[in-house]
Amino acid sequence: MTVLEASSGDRPGGKPPKASDDGNTTSEDEGEDGGGGAHPPTLLTPHPAASASLFHWGEYERIDWERVHAGAQAASSYCVRKGLTRKAHLAFNLKKWAAKHAATRPAAAALAAATPETHVLQVDDPEYVEEALADLPEVRDAAPGSGGAWIAKPSLTNRGAGISIIDSPSALAAALATGAPGASEWVVQRYITPPHLLGRRKWHLRLYALAVGALEVWAYGGGALVLRARAPYLTAGGCVAPLTDLDAHLTNTCHGGGCQRKEEARKKGRGGVVGAALRLVAGLWGGGQGGAKAAAAAFAPPADPVTAGLALSLADLPAALVAENGMAPADAAAAAARLAAQASALVGEAFAAVSAELSFFPLPSAWELFGFDFMVDADWNVYLLEANADPDVGASGEALKGLMAGLVEGTLARTADRVAASVAAGGPAPPAVLAPGVWAGGDGEPSASPSAWTRVFVRDAGRGGASGMRVT
Repeated sequence: MTVLEASSGDRPGGKPPKASDDGNTTSEDEGEDGGGGAHPPTLLTPHPAASASLFHWGEYERIDWERVHAGAQAASSYCVRKGLTRKAHLAFNLKKWAAKHAATRPAAAALAAATPETHVLQVDDPEYVEEALADLPEVRDAAPGSGGAWIAKPSLTNRGAGISIIDSPSALAAALATGAPGASEWVVQRYITPPHLLGRRKWHLRLYALAVGALEVWAYGGGALVLRARAPYLTAGGCVAPLTDLDAHLTNTCHGGGCQRKEEARKKGRGGVVGAALRLVAGLWGGGQGGAKAAAAAFAPPADPVTAGLALSLADLPAALVAENGMAPADAAAAAARLAAQASALVGEAFAAVSAELSFFPLPSAWELFGFDFMVDADWNVYLLEANADPDVGASGEALKGLMAGLVEGTLARTADRVAASVAAGGPAPPAVLAPGVWAGGDGEPSASPSAWTRVFVRDAGRGGASGMRVT
């Protein structure tokens, strides 16, 4: 029996993508990088069939859900997670959670304050945008240049597709007509302004989170990234760039064709977290633990020629604030520490909110990596923008390869190591059930500082979802 499998190749038999239970066609529909598309298998070829392994890290459509539900395979995705990764569902779930708990639960109140004003629009035809805005006077009555701006995003797209910044109904109609043809569900979210700047550029925080079993969540604070926009938000004269200058207003690394280049890298077996897993597992199989260490140390996502230099680690943020903003070193360090703590706490509370819904259904024998994006305004208020499945690691490039190696290695420590420990221990429990906190090494890190990963949420074993069903 194969214990580990990582796949990034053709679908079995050349079959088209299968639809998941929550309406997805493949991981490509929800993943930030995209994970679908038939392309030649790489590195581990021919790889074992998914049905023969205890641990699967690879494409969504390869997962053997019968074995996962039986506890015979630990897979790298939850079957149903649209309550977190689809923009409209996340907005609804966070609003519902706040309505129920904000008055009595401080963490829920903090999450409510960190959620930008968000509305969901159903627009089948851009010509009828006025009717769709009947209950949204803030946008319906806005005049161009009035100062109130919104981000319009198709709910079901990813990789920055179709995003526009609008300040009037006519701008929204144009965005709906050209941004994502055929999309009928849109999220309109208040634009955070003024944003905090590094020098003259906007930036946002990317925090990776690992959800394990049903349900334990770890935030990889040691590998959080600061991602800057491609163009300055402020001109040399101190004027704000026009809303049409998306290079200045969007910090999404896929903007400007970045994800097209990353997809080419993925097709060569180099892109995304799955590509990282392939290289690390290849090292594990080739040389035992020493081989895994070497593979992790050598791991570097393909550097993007456009976004190279725009990403820095959260640990490097204080130095950048001192150099580019003139902050005092102590103030810069304190601000970065507060940001890390706030973002980690918001991730934990977001999982508390969505795990109460059937639109996010954690399974004991599944796990998944997510990328949470946060915007920071000029007063250091933190806002949760979205959560991405199959998060991009290519924007970090060569300079931050150690952080991404820690992401892959720490993920395996909390997933594959638990399966291996379960197999070694024997016993009546299914071997691929990911019980909280059970893996070799306890709470320590394989090759990172103990503070690199923080457990931010553990679901009560007796707590049910919206239907009252037990899920553990």
